Amino acid sequence: MRPGTALFLPNDYIYKSRDEGTTWEKISGGMSHSRVIALAIDPRFPATIYAGTKGDAIYKSYDGGHRWVAQKNGLDDVTVTSVVNQILFDPNDGNRLFAATTMGVFASDDGGDTWKKRMAGMTDILMVVTLAINPQRPDVMYAGTSGGVFKSTDRAKTWAKANQGLVSALAASGRHAEAREVPLATLRQSPALAEPRSHFRFNAAGDAINKFGATLKVWA
Repeated sequence: MRPGTALFLPNDYIYKSRDEGTTWEKISGGMSHSRVIALAIDPRFPATIYAGTKGDAIYKSYDGGHRWVAQKNGLDDVTVTSVVNQILFDPNDGNRLFAATTMGVFASDDGGDTWKKRMAGMTDILMVVTLAINPQRPDVMYAGTSGGVFKSTDRAKTWAKANQGLVSALAASGRHAEAREVPLATLRQSPALAEPRSHFRFNAAGDAINKFGATLKVWA
């Protein structure tokens, strides 16, 4: 989108500003009144925007958000009670997207026209809160779930637990193992994971996690 353009998600609608927030316009034409939870802008074509909702799956706009079309093919499990928490682009292929939902991980290879569930290896896991892709190795992905962190080395086709060092630390603190954010940062070639009240870092292989930042101030 053009410089000075911003999008805002208050509740049931999407608002757009073209003047750095001085004025706002409602641009949810064609969408249901389900709450919009997540937005993703195509890095190649910024006028193409995806919206993840609460209860009505995913919508796509080709014109900067003025008109929206539903993209639900394959999202049959995304029912009225589910939430699309995040939509993520493959850094090497703009037609490949991933969605983290309360019903699991979904992937699309055709710009969102069709979706397939990708939960192989995530035994007894339903809620996926967030996803992250290693930009240097896009086959490698991480998922923050209601059961901790999972890692994929084949673009979400299969998953394996990557909780070594994480679950025990959370159990000792009396909290469950939900991972709400998995940002990847270059830290001596090891990606880092941030959990709201603790800080963890993957090892170089990305399959074990160590707690760090014990002296950092923690906000409730």
